[in-house]
Amino acid sequence: MTDVYYRTTPASAPPAPKPDKPRLGFLVPAALVCASGLLALAPAGPGVPGALTLGVFAVAIWAWTATKLPDTYVALCASLALVAVGALSTQELFTALADNTIWLLLGAFLLAGGISASGLADYLGFRVIARARSVRQLFYLLTLALCATAFAIPATSGRAALALPIFTVLAGIFAAQRAVVVGLSLLIPAVVLLSAVATLIGAGAHLITNQLLQAAGYEPISFLYWLALGTPLALVSCLLACELILRLQVPAEQRGPLEPAVLQQLSAQRGTVMSAAMIRALAVLLVVVAGWVSAPATGIDPALIALIGAAVMNFPGFTGAGLSSSIKKTPLNILLFLAFTLALGTALNNTGAASWLASVIFAPLGFLGAGSAPATVVALTVISLTAHLVIQSRSARSAVLIPLIIPLAMSQGLNPVAAAFLSTAAAGFCHTLTSSAKPVALFSSLPDTPTFSPIQLRSFALRFAPIFFALLMLFSWLIWPALGLNILSPTT
Repeated sequence: MTDVYYRTTPASAPPAPKPDKPRLGFLVPAALVCASGLLALAPAGPGVPGALTLGVFAVAIWAWTATKLPDTYVALCASLALVAVGALSTQELFTALADNTIWLLLGAFLLAGGISASGLADYLGFRVIARARSVRQLFYLLTLALCATAFAIPATSGRAALALPIFTVLAGIFAAQRAVVVGLSLLIPAVVLLSAVATLIGAGAHLITNQLLQAAGYEPISFLYWLALGTPLALVSCLLACELILRLQVPAEQRGPLEPAVLQQLSAQRGTVMSAAMIRALAVLLVVVAGWVSAPATGIDPALIALIGAAVMNFPGFTGAGLSSSIKKTPLNILLFLAFTLALGTALNNTGAASWLASVIFAPLGFLGAGSAPATVVALTVISLTAHLVIQSRSARSAVLIPLIIPLAMSQGLNPVAAAFLSTAAAGFCHTLTSSAKPVALFSSLPDTPTFSPIQLRSFALRFAPIFFALLMLFSWLIWPALGLNILSPTT
C-alpha cells in the first residue's frame, strides 16, 4: 500500500477593500448655483433673470466638460431649468424645437441616406482616387474628394463614417507601407473637420451660429454667401493639412510613384459604369444644391427644398433607400441638441446675460484703446481655436461662444456677423486629442489596421494650429472683406 501525502499552501488573505473616496463632484454645480445667486444681488450685475441664466449656463458647461452625461441630455436639462426659473418661456422652447434649421438638417440627413444607399458616394470616391499615380497624388485626390462631400453629407461624423470603407480598402492595398496607412488615417478626419466650414450644412454648429445671429436681430448668412465665404478657407486649409501630414507621416522615399501592383488594385476599385440608382441620386442632389444656392433669389425656404429632395430621394425603388431606413440612420440626438442649444442662446440674449458676461470677460481689452478692436479679433480667434480642449462637442462650442461673441463685437465696434463666422470657422480646428471630435475618435483605433497614435495627432495639431491661425487672420483682414464681410466694420 502506498501512502500519498499532500501539501497545501494556506490561502492568502484577500486584500482589504480600499475605502471609497468621497465623491465631491456635486460641489462644483452647487458652487456655481450659489455664485449665480450672489451675482443676482450684485449692484452692477446682470439682474436676477440674467444671473439665473448664467448659473444654468455655467452648470451646463461644467456638465459638458467634466461629466460623461450625453451632450443632448445636458442641453435638455438646461433648457428645462431655464423654463423653470422664468428665463425662457414655454413657447420659446417649443419654437426652438420647430425651427427651420432643424428641418433643414433633417432633410439633409434624409438626402444623405439616399446617397449612401445608392452607392454614389463610394463610386465617386474610388473613381477619383483611382486616378492617382503617386502617393502624393493619392493624398491630394482623397483630400479633394472629401472636401466635395461637405456639399452633400451633413455632419462631420456622418462624412467620416462614409469615408471609412474607402480607408479600409486603401489600408489593405498599402498594407506593406505602414507609414502611408497611418498618414491616411490622420488625413481623413483632419480634412473632414476642416472642410465642414465650406457649407452651411457642414456642421450643426453653423446652423446654431446662424440662429443665434437671427435671435440677436441680425440677418443670418445665406447658403450661397456661406459657400462664398467658407469654401476658399476650407479648400486652402485642407490642402495645407494634406501637405503637412505627408511631410510628417510619410517618408520622402514613399511619396513617389505607385508600384504597378498597387496601380492595378486601385484601378480594380473604379467599378464599371454608374447604376441607374446612382444617376437618379446624383440628379436629385444637384437639383437640391442648386435650389439652396438660388434660395435668396427664388424666396423658397432651404428647409422646404431639403424636405422635397428627401421625399424624392427616398421614394421606394428610386435610389434603394426607404424613408424608414433613412430615418433610422438619422442622428436625432444632433437635431435635438441643436434645438435645445438654440433655446439656451435665446435665453442668454433675451436676459442680457450674454452681453454682461462678454463685457466682464473682455473688459481688459478696452485698455488698448485704438488697438482694442484688432486685439479682440485675435483674442476671440485664439479662444475659438483652443476651446476644443475644454468643450469636445463642436455644436456645444458654438452654443457657448457665439452668445458671448455677438455682444462683444457690438461693444468693440466690430461686425457681429463677421465675428461669429470667424469664431465658427476657428472652432473647426479640433485635432489635438482623440476625444476632441468624433471623426478623430473614429479613426484613432480600428481593428487590425495601423492608425495614428495620440503623440502623432498632437504633433500634427501643434504644427497646424499656428498655420490655421495665420490663415484665419489672412481671411479676416483681406479675403472676407473683399467678399463684403469686414470684421472691422460694425455695419452689416
